[in-house]
Amino acid sequence: MMIETGDGLFSTCHIFYKHHELSLRLVFFWTASALADVLGGFLAFGLLHLRGVEGQADWRWPFLIEVQPPDIQREQTIDN
Repeated sequence: MMIETGDGLFSTCHIFYKHHELSLRLVFFWTASALADVLGGFLAFGLLHLRGVEGQADWRWPFLIEVQPPDIQREQTIDN
């Protein structure tokens, strides 16, 4: 995806923002990216320590949790 690379992000944002606004937008993007990395690390650490909970192996928990939001949305869509 072009937006996730540094050069692509700068080129895309340069089209929509003025020069003095661009640095602030890039700071927001890179700060959010760094925070997502930190939170993802903590989440992965916690999930991998769920060894044996509910009879599931530790590597299965990330997959089970990632399935829940789409599954809930699917059920809500079917009900309506």
